[in-house]
Amino acid sequence: MLAAGEAMARAFPGVPLFERARVEIARLVEHLADDVAARRHPRTQIAAALVRLATGRAPAFTLGAGGETALTRVRRMLNPEAPLGRRERLTGLLTVAVLLGGLDQPQPSRRDNESRLRAQAVALPELLPGSSCRGHEDR
Repeated sequence: MLAAGEAMARAFPGVPLFERARVEIARLVEHLADDVAARRHPRTQIAAALVRLATGRAPAFTLGAGGETALTRVRRMLNPEAPLGRRERLTGLLTVAVLLGGLDQPQPSRRDNESRLRAQAVALPELLPGSSCRGHEDR
């Protein structure tokens, strides 16, 4: 994921969306790593380690361990959000399923498109000004 985000940001340097995506993907990977660590160690220890990393020199491979994201991560470790309830998870899942299901609509065939264009061509003279049409007089 990180490599894909980095590649898109480098391939399209003028598109802010890809740069933002690269930053957000790195942030989410760090949050995931924090959550995995929190399953094995107390959150206060993880927060303390993040503070130590943020106040020292963090190696480049530590992604967002230092700098401006460290404070956000420490706050997140000390005051975690409540997990989504079953109803919220089910609602989200159904919403995604409906949205993805709508993307799989069959496309009209070439024959359908040609029939529709012929019908529009027949109706077109009636819509042009100066043409005779029901309810209108020729001028």
